[in-house]
Amino acid sequence: AVVIEALIIYILKTVFAQPRPAALLENVHLLQPLYKYSFPSGDTALAFSVAWSFVTGQGRLWVRLLLPFCALLVAYERIYLGVHFPLDVLTGAVIGITCGWGACYYADKIPLLRAIRR
Repeated sequence: AVVIEALIIYILKTVFAQPRPAALLENVHLLQPLYKYSFPSGDTALAFSVAWSFVTGQGRLWVRLLLPFCALLVAYERIYLGVHFPLDVLTGAVIGITCGWGACYYADKIPLLRAIRR
């Protein structure tokens, strides 16, 4: 899930090449300069990809509840810190959820991966 998510994020960032909020809004000040593009949020996609891999996979209930909450915190902090616009974060979350769910779905279809998950 993480590898597919990272590839999708890389391609979309390269294709859209959207500037970060600090480059467009004068009241946003970053703690350190960022050189990559804004759209979509790779950190948010990663957080949701990992979270949804556990949500749709087999795991303890508390993990399946805690990880999506942590992913939401990552999404919030990306906006709060001024490094992403809300649309960047929303798109990253959708990509992450799709990749996490897809990885679990296809892992059940491949016998070797199904055996490893158990």
